[in-house]
Amino acid sequence: MGACKVGCKKTGTTPAGCSITAAPLQDLFIVQHPTGNRTVLVKRSCTLLYYDFDEISDVSGMWGYLEYHMAGLLFPNENYDGSLLDAIARLYILGNSRVMGAMRLRQVRSVDVNCPTPSWLQDVYGTSVMQLGVQGPGIHELLLPAAQIEKLKSNGWVDGKTRAVVLDTNLLDANFNLFTTMRNIWEMPTIGGVFPYQKSRTFKLYRYVTGADMIIAILEIIFFAMIVWYTVEELIEIRKSGWEYWGDGWNYLDWANLIILYAVYGLRFGAFLIIEKFDYNSTSTNYIDFPPIALLATQELNISAINFFLIYFKIFKYLRFMPRMDSILVTVHACSFDLLLFVIMASIVLFGFGAAFYVSFGADVYEYRTLSAAHSTLALILLGDFDYAAIYDSNKVMAPLLFYLLQVVMFFILLNMFLAIICDAYADVKGNQSEEDLNFYSNLKDQLLDKISNLVTRKRAIKDLTEDILASDRNVDGLIDEDELKEVLKDNPKAYEILNSRGAKDLLAKYDVNQDGVLDKAEMSAILRELAEKEAEIETEMKIAETDEAEAEAHIASHGVGGAVRGGGGGMVAAHVDLKPVEDRIDKVEGQVKELSRNMAKKLSLMIDLMMSLSDQISATSATAPAGRGSSMPMLPGGK
Repeated sequence: MGACKVGCKKTGTTPAGCSITAAPLQDLFIVQHPTGNRTVLVKRSCTLLYYDFDEISDVSGMWGYLEYHMAGLLFPNENYDGSLLDAIARLYILGNSRVMGAMRLRQVRSVDVNCPTPSWLQDVYGTSVMQLGVQGPGIHELLLPAAQIEKLKSNGWVDGKTRAVVLDTNLLDANFNLFTTMRNIWEMPTIGGVFPYQKSRTFKLYRYVTGADMIIAILEIIFFAMIVWYTVEELIEIRKSGWEYWGDGWNYLDWANLIILYAVYGLRFGAFLIIEKFDYNSTSTNYIDFPPIALLATQELNISAINFFLIYFKIFKYLRFMPRMDSILVTVHACSFDLLLFVIMASIVLFGFGAAFYVSFGADVYEYRTLSAAHSTLALILLGDFDYAAIYDSNKVMAPLLFYLLQVVMFFILLNMFLAIICDAYADVKGNQSEEDLNFYSNLKDQLLDKISNLVTRKRAIKDLTEDILASDRNVDGLIDEDELKEVLKDNPKAYEILNSRGAKDLLAKYDVNQDGVLDKAEMSAILRELAEKEAEIETEMKIAETDEAEAEAHIASHGVGGAVRGGGGGMVAAHVDLKPVEDRIDKVEGQVKELSRNMAKKLSLMIDLMMSLSDQISATSATAPAGRGSSMPMLPGGK
């Protein structure tokens, strides 16, 4: 949805530079000012009184928001053309999102406590989590018609015991089946003033409505069955391995993944049970308590975000068997002790700077108001996000001293120490690479290139064979006999291999369906069809091989010819294991060696048989020769 202009009722003009923005959803309640990132609220009259929600600092500003913005813009009486809106049309914000039920305005109040202990020892205010602190259990709520706002204001509904005022509104975007809970909070701490902030949660209340949603539901059921299956597998593995199971750090990651998945389904089921308790219709004027469901939906997304990281991190579990792909884990494991010492040292330094910034600037700079806030602000400073002017205005002496000292210590000393630890560890583990790992990717590339070359040769042979078969009918009688096959295939030795035949006779018998001793056009078409299928298969294999070759080149370009790095075992780091393609190649070479040995043995056996046969013939000839005559065996050169 685009931006909608807010017009002035008296003159029909548009306030200069003001527009209500419909996306994101929380901006349905605010008006953006193009001169900056300031959020302004417009009064219905032409006086153009602005109420910046983020800068409301007193109770009068809060009432101005409720009177002029909420009542005037959220529930208008007239359409853009001046026509009156009916009761249902008034419930649509910007003509799109429907207000569900009534709006609720409630406040958190402090509790009066009569205690004999001195007041300076007693915290008389209740507790609940707010922006500035924890506020208490005394809550008074009111379903909010627009007519009651002035009554609440005139009767002093907000007084000195009010600690927070909360405005809850529920919206429905029926176009996308999305619900949004809006919460505007004005916190009123004991120190005085009003501190406003907004919260919004958007979620899908009814998940399974359309046909596509039902398919998703079926897939989610299958996925849950898979979770149960893997859980049973892990339990069986625990029973078999015992305590050794917990010695592998990857198993902890597996269980974290499974537990989070169960939690996701539990939160979703809990939200479903709450929805079943609702009883409302489209014209209901009662408040609908959607925030608990929104909270469950938000928590589901939060833990799912953690699980996404764990799932993708598990990829390293399977990539560790590839050379160099486990270098991150191996490097971190190799320098884990040094990193632990560095973290302890850096934490001490950072805590010292945090305390110094808190003491120096905590009195008047909001970002350093507490010790924990000071540490959070220092973390942002390390990322380059800081407001030096604020601390300089607070303390012109300590600001440059602490700020530049922080830069020197954290960036020039600690950061370089951290990089040195990582670089030294990586250099050590890289020095332990084996020759096999160093040449892994280059050998893989050579194998892929050989495969592509063989596929190209085979494809060319199929193409030549197809052309030869088409031209094999020399006498142009529409039939091909055995002699014509022999003649046309004598220059294509790979033809019989491609067609899985031993010769022309075997090829003729394979495709001669009617057993007439010749191949007609239909039988020749069967051969050509088989050749086309084989060519298509080779095309697919070539594409796969070319993709693998490109990936291998990318690995070589980014990592060199090096392979995996080796480090200490245990925990998340496993010993290097060869890839299956390498094992298959070794098995192939081993088979070739065995075949060569068998062939040599056969040849040696034939030579021995031949020598024995010659020896027997010589012996027989000597026995039958006349006395006194020499042997008929020819003499060697130089013999006597």
